[in-house]
Parts: sequence; C-alpha cells; structure tokens
Amino acid sequence: MARRVQREVGDVTILVNNGSIEAGERFLQCEDDVIERRMRMNCHAHFWMLKCFLPRMMEKNEGHIVTVSSHLGLVAAPYQEDFCASQFAAVGLHESLSHALKSKNIDGVKTTLICPYLTTHTSTDIPSIRPELEAFLSPASQERYIKNAVRGILNGQNMVCTPRILYFAALLKQ
Repeated sequence: MARRVQREVGDVTILVNNGSIEAGERFLQCEDDVIERRMRMNCHAHFWMLKCFLPRMMEKNEGHIVTVSSHLGLVAAPYQEDFCASQFAAVGLHESLSHALKSKNIDGVKTTLICPYLTTHTSTDIPSIRPELEAFLSPASQERYIKNAVRGILNGQNMVCTPRILYFAALLKQ
C-alpha cells in the first residue's frame, strides 16, 4: 500500500498515526485476541506506518509525524490496563523517535504528540470507569480536540494536550 501511495500521490509529507480500539471490557474478562488486536492497532500500526514513510522524510529532511494517543498514554486509569499499555507504548515510540531525529540533526522532520481526554462520543461498556474519569474532568467535543490538534500541528508544537491541565500530568511524570 505504501508503494502505491508513493506511486499515485508522491512523497508523504505528513503522517498522522491515528488508530485506536478503545477498551470495552475489564482486562481479566477480555479475550486474548481482543488484547492483541488492540495492541496491533493502537501501537504496532504506528511502527509499520513509520517504517513505510519515515525513511523518505529523513532522506529529504522534510515532513511531519503526528501521533494521536490519549491522556491514558500519560496517566494510567483503573480497568484500562491493556488500553493504557497500548497508549503508553505509542507515546514512548513517539518520544523516542523525536529524540532520535534530534540526535541525527534531522530538523526538517517535525513531530507532534496529540493527547486528548475523553470526547463526548467516547463509549465504554465498563460502567465504573467513565463516571470516575468524568468526575475529574468533563469530556469535550471532537471538534474542540480537532481544532486544538490542527492549531498545534500548524504552530509546530511538540505536544498538544486537551484540556490544558493534562500538560501538568506530562510535566510531573518527567
């Protein structure tokens, strides 16, 4: 598929890694194949897309890698073990890649990490988790997250957290 994109569209200059399978059941009741599928989509797919398109971006020293993760890639929550693990992995991959590009003086390939909180459309079958998270902060609309993400990408931000209080979580972890 990557070769087809290259042939039909040309060089990819912005890669948005945004795929996610949310948690829907408690970890211990979750089927193994669901956990594996979640890890493949939420983390491994980022690797495969980067392997396809990053070499050309590095060669040209031009491009932008956007990783869409979750606030649960920064701060863990109960009953979300496999989802948190997949999001922490995506954040770790993104951070490591950002450091590698800097160490190679590849300053033309930008990176932006997007970490949204709950959206108003987020659903889960785990009855205890959503009220617990909503008690901390109210969900926002997808439009709000999208506007913040696009603004951050266009402004060259390294990280976009919505709501802004999530920056404190990221900072405290450092």
